[in-house]
Amino acid sequence: MTGLVNKEGKVILAPQWQKVGSFASGLCPVKNISGKFGFVDITGKIVVEPQYDDADAFYEGLAKVKLNDKWGFIDPSGKIVIAMTFDSVRRFAEGLAPARSGARFGYIDKTGKYLINPLFGRARHFKDGLAYVQTDRKRAYIKNNGAPIGGNFYDRLERFSDKRALIGINDKVGFIDLEGNQVIPAKFDNAKAFRDGIAEVRVGNDTKAIDTNGNFVTKPVAHNDFWDGPITDGLVRMSKEEKCERKYGFSDRFGKVVIKPIYDNVGIFSDGLCPVQINEKFGVIDKTGKLVIPAIYDHLGQSFEEKRISFFLDGKCGVLDEQGNVVIQPTYNRIYPFKNGFAVTQQGIKYGFIDMNGKVLFEPQFDSASRFGAEGLAQVAIRVNKLEEVKLP
Repeated sequence: MTGLVNKEGKVILAPQWQKVGSFASGLCPVKNISGKFGFVDITGKIVVEPQYDDADAFYEGLAKVKLNDKWGFIDPSGKIVIAMTFDSVRRFAEGLAPARSGARFGYIDKTGKYLINPLFGRARHFKDGLAYVQTDRKRAYIKNNGAPIGGNFYDRLERFSDKRALIGINDKVGFIDLEGNQVIPAKFDNAKAFRDGIAEVRVGNDTKAIDTNGNFVTKPVAHNDFWDGPITDGLVRMSKEEKCERKYGFSDRFGKVVIKPIYDNVGIFSDGLCPVQINEKFGVIDKTGKLVIPAIYDHLGQSFEEKRISFFLDGKCGVLDEQGNVVIQPTYNRIYPFKNGFAVTQQGIKYGFIDMNGKVLFEPQFDSASRFGAEGLAQVAIRVNKLEEVKLP
């Protein structure tokens, strides 16, 4: 069962709920043990009594709710402002929400009126004036008047990156701009989305690179992870095999070695610092490759978070600051990365919370715990084997 705690060390919502959602507009959907959804505020007070079969967070002042297999929307007071007559709805964005009555999605306004007729088999919410839709296996981005940009639907369509979106026509791919203009004709056999002004394309069996105008360019070194980008601070992890051993270092995005590959493993740079493994120990280097925290630890976290990094020594976990000072002694089984000034701790199979200096907010007592969100609340859970042991709110 799930509840909420705050940064003052108080349980504001007892862990008596099957599900606790995300806060928006000061309210959060919750599901009781009877399977009904309602909403609570940041003090834990029930604002909308559990009565719905399903519910989502508030977006643009409205939350979707479900009752008797039909969907509608309520306002933060719990008033039904769009009647529950739809077979499916998605959240509001830019004043419109995808809604389906029957087999097709259209877009409704905040009165429940269709402003874009239900023509689509799939429809996503609007972002930056555009929404992705699909009908009869064809795809497009539409404007808020329902018209597809460029007037076209495509066999393949991906998200925008660097103001370019990949399109597929028959067996070839190209790119459109935000207005729907086919700025790079569909002539390639395959392609990846743009990143930092460069996209990888395939021409026959050859892999090449183009800029946002479609001109062939020298391909830079690949990113470590496409969506997350390089290993931060402008550096890309690279490796080299030598004497049957793989060593790691860093290059810039054009392949120039910046930090020689001499480490057994490397983490992620943050604020100019990166954990590295040297033989069986871990330390921290700066962007010049200088070892600024000695390699004396059994293990380090992947990166600094909020100027803190966890370390392991003799089987116990503590925390270092960016100068290498021990700010939390190694007494825990595990300390998770800090977020919004607090970290989840683990002792055995129980979880608690500490602040940046190690002050205990909650001793490890929960069966699971999330990190604190921007609203200053974290979810905690306690396993309950018998429902009769739970007192209904």
